[in-house]
Amino acid sequence: MEGAELYSVKWYKGKREFFRYTPKEIPALKSFVVAGLSVERPLSNGSHLTLVAVEPAATGKYSCEVSADLPSFDTMIVSSEMEVVDVPVTKPLITGIKQFYRIGDVVLGNCTSYNSKPAANLTWLLDDKKINASQMMQYPIYKDQRSGLDTSTLGLFFHLSHHFLGRSKL
Repeated sequence: MEGAELYSVKWYKGKREFFRYTPKEIPALKSFVVAGLSVERPLSNGSHLTLVAVEPAATGKYSCEVSADLPSFDTMIVSSEMEVVDVPVTKPLITGIKQFYRIGDVVLGNCTSYNSKPAANLTWLLDDKKINASQMMQYPIYKDQRSGLDTSTLGLFFHLSHHFLGRSKL
């Protein structure tokens, strides 16, 4: 197709076309309604496509189809998966952890990250080192049916021993 004149560039989500650039037509840009997608037309053309206000529902398979003009009308299609993420608005919330402990105490706490897509991947650190997995409990992810967003919680539990003497910091 190199060197051939461009006939069209078409974009699809799944099997549904939502944007077309055909330089010889008036108008050259056309967009079609596909739920959850909004094309920023002034920033889109035969070589660039800009989507605005995307939400997690826009996650899926996208394809770009490029066709050469006469005489060949050669066509090439490239597809790729796109995942739209929704990051948490707030920092993770730590609950249950006390400011001071004594040797022999049980350290019990939770770290919860609210409203993200996909669910946040949480890790507990002690003195900037990852805590042993046997001292953590991954709770089931809570999926909010209304928003579609996920909340993840990672629990922490261990007996405080002499090993932790010093200035250990969670």
